[in-house]
Amino acid sequence: MGGGGPLIIHGSWRLKIDAQGRVLVPSAIRRMLDEAGEPQRFVIARSFNNCLTLYWESLWRHTVMEAVKNLDGKERYYWLSFIGPSAVQVSIDKAGRMTIPAELRDYAHIGSELVIVGKVFFLEAWDPKLFEVDQRDMERRVDPDDIQSKLMQSLPCSGSGGGAFAGSPRPEDGTSGDAGQG
Repeated sequence: MGGGGPLIIHGSWRLKIDAQGRVLVPSAIRRMLDEAGEPQRFVIARSFNNCLTLYWESLWRHTVMEAVKNLDGKERYYWLSFIGPSAVQVSIDKAGRMTIPAELRDYAHIGSELVIVGKVFFLEAWDPKLFEVDQRDMERRVDPDDIQSKLMQSLPCSGSGGGAFAGSPRPEDGTSGDAGQG
């Protein structure tokens, strides 16, 4: 890893792609790479859902490659046959742009625009229309209430009866999160 600790990226950006396949990497992403001590480059590969995954260098070299070792034989073969061969390293140039290769853009159906989404531990690049469809379909694939419940249970203060927010001010009424509990 770099000198600034683990890199965590969140947010989303809708961006234009020029005729050469170059996209201006948002300054917030470039700054996060710098602050984490990461080089100004990514490994871009196909993902399983018609988008692209962008990994920063240390994540790809250490975490992703280690995770592949933990896949069972069939899963590892699939990953090594489908994802691995598509991976290319791209650098951010002095103008803040990176080039997404045409074969990867074609796979993800990315035309003159894309959406880059921070997924905390990596980035995804989507065709804007496919991203909207994926977001609409999300609730059919997962239960948001179940996720929220699991997150609240795993937060450090969850054993205190009020989740992580017990005792914290509630902005709507100025009372604390554990008011009325007893």
